[in-house]
Amino acid sequence: MRRVVAVCAIAVIVVLALEVPAPAKTTVRTLTETVSAEEADWLFVELPVGRLEAIGTSGESVRIVIEVNCEDRRSARCRDVAGDIELDVNRRSYGIEIEVDGWPKHRSKGLSLEGRLEVPRRLALEIEMGVGDVFVSDAEDDLEIDLGVGHASIEMPESAVRSENLDAGVGEVTLQVGGRNIEGSGFIGHGLNWRDGPGRAHLEINCGVGSIEVYLDYADTVHILLPTGL
Repeated sequence: MRRVVAVCAIAVIVVLALEVPAPAKTTVRTLTETVSAEEADWLFVELPVGRLEAIGTSGESVRIVIEVNCEDRRSARCRDVAGDIELDVNRRSYGIEIEVDGWPKHRSKGLSLEGRLEVPRRLALEIEMGVGDVFVSDAEDDLEIDLGVGHASIEMPESAVRSENLDAGVGEVTLQVGGRNIEGSGFIGHGLNWRDGPGRAHLEINCGVGSIEVYLDYADTVHILLPTGL
């Protein structure tokens, strides 16, 4: 009983924190990398804190743009540590890894990242994030997301997906497919396993505290046009 009460208290704290208006912030650095994916089958991306939007493309290059942001009220100290942050891109056997180097362990208050990722939709994609929001659209291969605290939203064509495992330790899970909304089962944490898709991709989405939304009513012929601002 004590464990249930403790978990409920954590959930309430997280919800209240998410409802507090975000303080004003300023972009102090912009990091950009473009790498050929012609010989790659998979892409791994890891961010500590922030927001990442990943969009599938028909090309053969991976492009990532990361804005390093500081809260205005902490700007001076934040700018000092922001100067050490860099993107680390490595080629592995049949794959590409993108990670953030230089993230401070003890002086990260007020510091956040906001990223946009263009990835060939044929690549399997794995994303890890500690705290924040992850948005994925127009992917067509296997997708794995491991999120500590935050929100994950995925839009994919139903014809591309075979199966899904969705799990939120504390929070909600929703799948929209075939005109239906399917809710995850559970008391505090919710999980959902789905095996009825016509495609070949598998989705493995895990969120410790937060929510997961997957939309498979996404039209096969519609592809998002990227804004040119970044």
